[in-house]
Amino acid sequence: ESVSSAPFLRLYISTILALQQRAGAGVRLPLAIMTSDDTHARTEELLRKNNWFGMEEEQITLLKQEKVACLSDSSAHLALEPGSRWSLQTKPHGHGDVHMLLAQSGLAARWLQQGLQWVCFFQDTNALVFRGLLPALGVSARHQYDMNSLAVPRKAREAIGAIARLTKQGQEGQQEGPSSLTINVEYNQLDPLLRATGDGQGDVNDETGFSPYPGNINQLVLSLSSYVPQLAATGGVISEFVNPKYKDASKTEFKSSTRLECMMQDYPKALPPTANVGFTTINQVWSSYSPVKNSPAEAAAKFREGNPTHSATTGELDLYKCHCLALQAECGAQLPAAPLPCATFNGITSELYPAVVLTPAFAPTLGELKSKISPGCLRLAAGSTLLLDGPDIRITGPLEVAGALLVRAVPGARVELRGPLRVANAGWQWVPLQEGEQAREEERIRGFRVVRHEAMELVFDTPGEYVVPEQEMQQQHEEVQQQEEEVKQQEEEVKQQEEEVKQQEEEVKQQEVQEVVQQQQEQQQEAAAAVEVQQQEEPEQEVQQEPAEQPAPQQQQQAEQEEPEPPQGQPVQQEEEAATAAVQEEAAAVTATSGSTEPPQEAADSTAAEGAQEQQPEEEEVLVPAPVVAPAEEAAAAAAAPEPSCEEPQPQQPEEAASQAVTAAAVEQPQTEAEPAAEPVEQAVEAGARAEQGEPGEEQAAEEAAAEPATQIDTAAVRQQEPEGEAKPEAQEVPEAAQPNGDALPEAKPEPAPAEDQAEAQEQPQAQPEQGVEEAKPEQVAGAAAAPAPAAAAVPASSSVLSADAKPFVPGSFAGAIAAAAAAAAKVNGDAVVNGNGKREAPTPAPTSSPNSKSSKASKKAKAKAAAVKAADSKE
Repeated sequence: ESVSSAPFLRLYISTILALQQRAGAGVRLPLAIMTSDDTHARTEELLRKNNWFGMEEEQITLLKQEKVACLSDSSAHLALEPGSRWSLQTKPHGHGDVHMLLAQSGLAARWLQQGLQWVCFFQDTNALVFRGLLPALGVSARHQYDMNSLAVPRKAREAIGAIARLTKQGQEGQQEGPSSLTINVEYNQLDPLLRATGDGQGDVNDETGFSPYPGNINQLVLSLSSYVPQLAATGGVISEFVNPKYKDASKTEFKSSTRLECMMQDYPKALPPTANVGFTTINQVWSSYSPVKNSPAEAAAKFREGNPTHSATTGELDLYKCHCLALQAECGAQLPAAPLPCATFNGITSELYPAVVLTPAFAPTLGELKSKISPGCLRLAAGSTLLLDGPDIRITGPLEVAGALLVRAVPGARVELRGPLRVANAGWQWVPLQEGEQAREEERIRGFRVVRHEAMELVFDTPGEYVVPEQEMQQQHEEVQQQEEEVKQQEEEVKQQEEEVKQQEEEVKQQEVQEVVQQQQEQQQEAAAAVEVQQQEEPEQEVQQEPAEQPAPQQQQQAEQEEPEPPQGQPVQQEEEAATAAVQEEAAAVTATSGSTEPPQEAADSTAAEGAQEQQPEEEEVLVPAPVVAPAEEAAAAAAAPEPSCEEPQPQQPEEAASQAVTAAAVEQPQTEAEPAAEPVEQAVEAGARAEQGEPGEEQAAEEAAAEPATQIDTAAVRQQEPEGEAKPEAQEVPEAAQPNGDALPEAKPEPAPAEDQAEAQEQPQAQPEQGVEEAKPEQVAGAAAAPAPAAAAVPASSSVLSADAKPFVPGSFAGAIAAAAAAAAKVNGDAVVNGNGKREAPTPAPTSSPNSKSSKASKKAKAKAAAVKAADSKE
């Protein structure tokens, strides 16, 4: 038992010693223990190790029973040990041998000679045995029973023997022995016996809810005055029986060997007819019977079937229940209100009463219990633990236990617990064992372990008078509380340290993340710086050598970054209509201000340039800066472009886009019916840029262009190389069919370029062809119009605009588109350009344009318009 840590033998012996003490001076109550070959040596060792648990060695007698041979079948063949022809299987003969052992040892006769009157028999694993034996002893003394069997209420067909009175039926004068017999009938024989005697129902419950035949619990009280003579007459031999389990329906062979056995409760069969045999039923089963068997699995199976489990689990919990209910019945103690808490141990669910242990030294009888505890002075809380161990402990209270209270006192130490007293602490806890959890054997068989959190323990180990006032109890309670607070404080400190460790770990993680982010940012800054340096170096390369070509994905990303956010809620259709109208108006204004026409040689040049573009490998494409022309030529260059078309542009392949760009800048050959040249993308985006930024519209731009002197656009037609100084061919009119609206373009009077520009162009050195690049023949060179373009250094790289052939060029006026076409054509000719006289010249760096120039403004407008058109397309 967990509270007092007492094994069965200690409990039994302490009960006998308590009764012996109350019997008076000079009385010694003996104890005989029947053992077997399997238990004899270990029982003796346990007793010696514990100094016979307080008894004198002469008070205890061990009686070892012998074993008998086993049988293998119904013909009583002897069963042999496996693998042996000469060794017999043996098993104990049953607990009925106790009568024969008492007769053979003469122990019963000595007891009678010592003046003892009664002998009590009980089995070895029922902690409540003496709670029932003492009332049965009183009944036996009152009725002078030769034999008295202790019984408890029994459910019909419950697996426990039943007490019944059997009446012999026979002819008059021919009956032998007693006509009736009060005796135990095994449960598996009772129901067939009842049906055989004419009772068709068999073993059933009556109106009380129990069987009329109470259950025999094998606790017997015999009178020594009649018992000793009977042993002398019979030698203590009890009739035998066999209880085999057959292999099949033939009932000839056994599943396992069996033996003849006898039971001590069959003793009345040998008594004369004049013997007085009775039984005593204890209606409160909880108060007298809770045996313990050693198979948790069988106990769990019984629990599932709704039967008593007779397990180590219930054996201990029923002891606490018995003491609680005894306190309630005899002393008016207040127990926890229903429903009580429950717990499941080893598959058995049971109510948890307060763990109360009233040792035999404190009160072995109910009458003494009632005299030591004042009525109604004790209150037990749920989960509380109370141990009272000492013959002179009294409780006058009131006492409330809401935790664990242990009181121990030696004989002669008179202790009184006065009130009001209150014990409140963490107490003890009965915790279920988990499957596979490591535990001691006694814990495993019970299915739980006791966790002793906290308890108030009062020990009085010296005889004397002791009164426990509230002040002392309160002081001890405060000490306990102080210790508890210290423990809690330590736990809080441990938790705080754990939190600090966790916080430090989080800080380390955050620092690592920040370092990674910082490294990424530094890498991004380094990459951005490298890009910026590259962008700053690109204009210098454009001026000195060649413009660096940006990859198409970067151009697209820059164009996306430059896209303005379209107004929310504005329909896409309205944006498209506005863009189209702006393009048409700009085209009309440009047409109005242009007075020159392009030669019909343009178509042939375009075809030649397209073929040359297809022959040039992609990886060798290099942009060449456009030749320098006067800024006044911008308007004339813009006028050379045809009017825009309202048809939606179709997607073009890169080769088609390049050829169209060259064609737009080439001089058409005379043809009967020429198609209008495709409008450069820059012409459309410039009109949108003006509309977005609120700058002068098409008409104002046309007036400004008309106010400036028109400039003749130099062209280089596809012809044989002419000697320097020959006259240039006159510009030919474009047929009316070349215009989208059918109207003929007005003729523009050519004017020579300013002298400074011509001188600067003549001073440029001749371009030397690169090694490995063959000089293009005159008939392979496509004509290109020279137009001024601002230097790349004046415009950031992110402001680049894609030309019609998907190649980047320096932003400026519409002349930039023509310059890009010229650059594409120049690539075919080995990075050289052909002047108006048909001579090949080196690339000339473009002069830096002022940010306030018309070309710069046109570039801004073009970019804004391109972003608006692209946003509308993406929305659509």
